[in-house]
Amino acid sequence: VVLAAYLGDAKKRKGLAGRSLVDLGSGTGVVALAAAALGAEVVATDRGDALAGLADLAARAPGVAVEALDFGDAPGPLVAAAAPTIACAADVLYPGYDFDVVPLLWRTLAALPSVDEFYLAFSHRDENSTPVTQLLMDCLRPQFPTISVCYRVENLVGHHSVIRFKK
Repeated sequence: VVLAAYLGDAKKRKGLAGRSLVDLGSGTGVVALAAAALGAEVVATDRGDALAGLADLAARAPGVAVEALDFGDAPGPLVAAAAPTIACAADVLYPGYDFDVVPLLWRTLAALPSVDEFYLAFSHRDENSTPVTQLLMDCLRPQFPTISVCYRVENLVGHHSVIRFKK
């Protein structure tokens, strides 16, 4: 929800219209729907076992296509044909046990040469949040040398951030 809120910010609305976006680990599809509503052509991706709900959602949402994509795998034909310039992932890193996801996510992003912006939303759930996020930033820095925290919010659940990675 935090990444969807950030994308809905008035400054970002102009930046999404007519662009192609891949939502990595789309889950419920909230970010994909928000981006499509703001004018982006979106391919929502997730593991094969998580696609049933996304496919149903995409059938009702213009501008959203769905394709299976596990982190670490090469993109499929829909993502490849879309040649996305923006990639995003929300709540795909979970502190304390997801260090193994970092190189897989890095590999997936490396297989998307058209992507020049990547947005990562995550929650600061506990003291283990920082090392996982720092590892991802270190892995992505050669591909995306400009890294900035572009959005922060605090609520009852905790602190949430969106990091922008730019070529």
